[in-house]
Amino acid sequence: MVVASAAMSAGVLADAPTESEYSDILNNTDGDGTSSNPHVVTTLDELQAVQGDLSAHYVLGNNINASETETWNSGAGFTPIGNGVEFSGDFDGQGYSVDGLYINRPNTNGVGLFGGISSSDIKNIGVTNIDIQGGYNVGGLVGDNNNGANIMYSYSSGAVSGDSAVGGLVGNNNDGTVVDSNWNTETSNQATSGGSAIGLTTADMTGSEAAMNMVGFDFTSVWSTVSASDADSSADSYPILDSVDRKAQLVSADVYDAPTYTVDVLAVDSEGNEIDNATITIDGTETSTSDLTDGTYTISASAESYDTLNKYVTVDGADKTVAGADNTVIFILSDSNTGDILTRPKGRGFLQGKPRRRRFQN
Repeated sequence: MVVASAAMSAGVLADAPTESEYSDILNNTDGDGTSSNPHVVTTLDELQAVQGDLSAHYVLGNNINASETETWNSGAGFTPIGNGVEFSGDFDGQGYSVDGLYINRPNTNGVGLFGGISSSDIKNIGVTNIDIQGGYNVGGLVGDNNNGANIMYSYSSGAVSGDSAVGGLVGNNNDGTVVDSNWNTETSNQATSGGSAIGLTTADMTGSEAAMNMVGFDFTSVWSTVSASDADSSADSYPILDSVDRKAQLVSADVYDAPTYTVDVLAVDSEGNEIDNATITIDGTETSTSDLTDGTYTISASAESYDTLNKYVTVDGADKTVAGADNTVIFILSDSNTGDILTRPKGRGFLQGKPRRRRFQN
């Protein structure tokens, strides 16, 4: 019972990294913090450790689940980056988000994921499902934006509260710039935000509506919307960057739905005529048509007087291909009576891949 109790305590009540650990945590990230080789932040501890080097350069490497911050620091939650000494480095979220961030510091001024920033660039980041409470200068992303700092292509959703200078995205904006950024007015209960951020509803910021409402976001070549009607998405979600792997972003946002592709199997003779009564199996199930998700499958074809052939077939929707450069897998059956290998019939294939909801492209 003592062992079980200790394990439960370690798993449920994990606390924030200490200030003395920040340096080691950052040293173990990819990158060295320079502008040409920024620290790649991939864990919650690494995000908190940004407080250990406030002038370095950072990028997010994936979405971060910050929900455990509710148990950090005896209930005070995450320590705002740049609280006290302002953050003066650069932080590029690369289209990823920090979800579930909790800060409960009603007697602290300068509260947000970033408490205060100065002469820095914060861009391409979302903070979602946040619960942030502070005193003065409180924002979902940045509490206090100062001295020529720039915030761009970013957004927030979730509750934000405080005593004064409270904003959905930015609390106080003092000689800083906030452009092409948004906050969720419904979830934040905040009608205003520092700078020029634009308040929108959840419906305005997710799915196809985002392209019409998130003014300044380039949905032609930089950003893409995520809709429930997409072949690989289970729900409307916030925009994602085209330059970052789409599947990885959808998985991180918990909306990835593996697309399926209809694969038809055709057995033909040397003249290109379909062989009657051919037996086709896909992974051991007899069928000539199957809806397949990404993966590798064993396809088998047999017919009377022909040898049985097996082949591994790879379905990879991300690359819009079903094994083979021409999007067709060719199997040629051998005549079991003569042992001759039948020549490939012109223009005909044994296995043809056809997408159910999109066209394959070479």
